Amino acid sequence: MRERNDELFNCTNFALYCSFYSVDEATIKEDPVVADYVAAHREALEALIAGYGEMGNLNQEICAEYLGIDCPGIGDLSDK
Repeated sequence: MRERNDELFNCTNFALYCSFYSVDEATIKEDPVVADYVAAHREALEALIAGYGEMGNLNQEICAEYLGIDCPGIGDLSDK
């Protein structure tokens, strides 16, 4: 377990894990139960992070396709 947790603490996405679980880094590092839980679910979180990255790229592509299209009747939404 300790080796797995050391790997977790040094992971580039460690801060994102803390944010996802709403705990600070010190809590995960000091509480082995919390650290073991986060480490056990690390693969799922990595998949979630990758998915958001892919969706961000897809959203940019979609926006680029529709950037020059006029939408009559919509007007400035800040007036409403």
